[in-house]
Amino acid sequence: MEALSMLFSGFADVLQPANILFLFGGVAVGLVLGAIPGLTATMAIALVIPLTYYLSPTQSLVMLLAAYNAGIGNVDGWLSDPEQSQDGRTLVNIPFPETAAYVEKVQKNRNVYRKLYGYETAK
Repeated sequence: MEALSMLFSGFADVLQPANILFLFGGVAVGLVLGAIPGLTATMAIALVIPLTYYLSPTQSLVMLLAAYNAGIGNVDGWLSDPEQSQDGRTLVNIPFPETAAYVEKVQKNRNVYRKLYGYETAK
């Protein structure tokens, strides 16, 4: 029972508004650094660590995990994996459930916007 209360306490800490802000910041930093050719996710984390020196431990972990998860290198790895992409250009399976749900929402909203503004519906 104590472990469960500690788990809920951890979720409450992570879901503080300031920590959510650092989550989005980490995603932004991960996307920018992930777009640099030749820069791996590990090297990007090494570049981000100095930004976390003045943050609380929870904020630092949230930011670093978000930056690591957001790296564009993940997509390149998925495209080269035959289980995720047969042709190396189109993903059939996204292994991160949160990313897959996000992509699905974006595709649905894209179709809604196309209908609203008179474009053909995407296939």
